[in-house]
Amino acid sequence: YYPRTWSFDAWGQYLLASPRGGGLYEWTNDAANRAVAVNNAPTQIAYMLVAPLNGGYQAFALGCNEEVSNTFNPMCIRHSSIRNNTEWSTTASGSTAREYTLTGGGRLVAGRMVGPYMLAWTDKDLFVGTFVGALNQPWRFDRVGRNCGLIGPNAVIVVGQTAFWASPDRQFYRYAIGG
Repeated sequence: YYPRTWSFDAWGQYLLASPRGGGLYEWTNDAANRAVAVNNAPTQIAYMLVAPLNGGYQAFALGCNEEVSNTFNPMCIRHSSIRNNTEWSTTASGSTAREYTLTGGGRLVAGRMVGPYMLAWTDKDLFVGTFVGALNQPWRFDRVGRNCGLIGPNAVIVVGQTAFWASPDRQFYRYAIGG
């Protein structure tokens, strides 16, 4: 069973939000308006976060429906184009949106930004996402930990450049970028 938790992140002065298993919503920081669904975003997301880049942002869906088949894949990561959270198509002209499938099995649980890097936890492993800027693959995801997954989406904290978390085996772990 997975509780209905929400993931939130800032997109400039707006707020992006996603309920576990639901779509992506944007609130324009106006109390008179409700949050609205983000066009073209995945409709089934386990966890959402925003990666701030020099000159823009990218919205990420961790554990989501694949672009072509629209089938939910718990190990699929998709991101929007830079500076455009409504562009999720990898085939659109000029699009920087991409899709990745992590290896190792299990399911993506959560992610956090640690400086310019993204940490993505499955229920089994830890991956580091690095922005490399290549057009065909803007991000690269490398497994940096095995059998140290995340017990739940809120069971992690980042302090400075170090992440601390609880895993399904009831152990605590830490990871510092580069070590």
